[in-house]
Amino acid sequence: VASALNDVTREFGTALGVALLGALLSAGYRSSVDDRLSGIPRDAADTAREGVANAVEAAGGAGPHRQALLDAAQRSFVDG
Repeated sequence: VASALNDVTREFGTALGVALLGALLSAGYRSSVDDRLSGIPRDAADTAREGVANAVEAAGGAGPHRQALLDAAQRSFVDG
């Protein structure tokens, strides 16, 4: 019984830790990317705020703002 409780506690702690780390990294990305999206069309900027994958997808239709959007997403991911 103690071994099972130990396993459950460890698994729960791991899941909670991963969720917390993901939330913190996501918040850091959003905070960082907001400062870098000036001059980017609103629709593309809104999509980019959702995450790096979304920013890459939005960059495909951003025309002349493509590279600026990709740079903003990449720098925010690393810095955030």
